[in-house]
Amino acid sequence: MRNWSIPILIVLAGLPVFPQTPDTRPAFEVASIKLCKNTDHPPSPSSSPGRLSLACWPLIRLIQESYEVFAAGTVDPLNPSFPLTPVEGFPNGMSPDRYSIEARAETPQSIAMMRGPMMQRLLEDRFHLKTHRETREVPVYIMTVSKDGPKLQPTRQGGCNQLDTSDLTQSLNIPPGGKPWSSPRP
Repeated sequence: MRNWSIPILIVLAGLPVFPQTPDTRPAFEVASIKLCKNTDHPPSPSSSPGRLSLACWPLIRLIQESYEVFAAGTVDPLNPSFPLTPVEGFPNGMSPDRYSIEARAETPQSIAMMRGPMMQRLLEDRFHLKTHRETREVPVYIMTVSKDGPKLQPTRQGGCNQLDTSDLTQSLNIPPGGKPWSSPRP
């Protein structure tokens, strides 16, 4: 494994800044991280409560998912997996790097907890990852309804598969002719 020190800037608009406090996030008891030489797309993660196995995942994706999608140790149904928030300050030489991670927690943990707060600690400990969050004003598009009213039709009842955000083993691939996924409303 390469020994990198990575200063990263993750820009997440609208997040409050918290003062430094002792790290209370759970940590993995044992973790193995190996640099992959394989350039194939990563296979689906295989995990069970207390055990995480990720094969050949891009480092940037591990960072994005642990700090955004699984940040609170749960899956945020309002936060889609794509597009992920851009990461600034990522060393260009590390962009293509993929890593296999085998980790075990001391006590059973949810997959979202292991891919969120526990992965954050692992990245910070092993890669010396440093993050900084800031709020920025950026250009955005605002959608408005035309004076003739909306032209969109509501989705029919039963027109989408219901996504269970507590079950990360579901395949999110839509079969040909299949129904798209919808997340539960909070």
